[in-house]
Amino acid sequence: MLVATDGWPSSAPVIATGVALARALDAPATIVHSMIAWKRWGLLRSLFPAADVPANPERLARAEDCLNRARIVALYAGVPFETRLAFGPDPVRAVLDAAHDTDAGVLVLGADDTIDRLRPGHVIRRIVAGSRVPVLVVPRLRKRPVGADVFAQMRITISQRSR
Repeated sequence: MLVATDGWPSSAPVIATGVALARALDAPATIVHSMIAWKRWGLLRSLFPAADVPANPERLARAEDCLNRARIVALYAGVPFETRLAFGPDPVRAVLDAAHDTDAGVLVLGADDTIDRLRPGHVIRRIVAGSRVPVLVVPRLRKRPVGADVFAQMRITISQRSR
């Protein structure tokens, strides 16, 4: 089971659903946060992948915060897990590579709405098209909660689904 997230608080249901599904299937979960760590350096990084471009500290902090929240959810649910932080200029490739590397049987993603998922070239659509395993696309929260609200949403979702 691979749960892919972009780190926004609105992706709490994606993490909760992936962890709850892993628990129901008695499977471990791999939670991956894929990111382009270079603010304003994306073009340079795509042209020169080996270039030494410093990572943006704000993006790294957001990624680690997201993975810490996911760790709490998995621990609370009693699901064996690992977390990964994937860097690269192409988040689609990073997620698909992580699914392949972990031999994931299911890929869990989040999308804001149906329009997001159907827009040509959108990340979700490209991942679904390129995946060799089934993909579950979970709607993300419309309102972006912060702080304790995110934790409460994830705990409630897991508690309800584990019954």
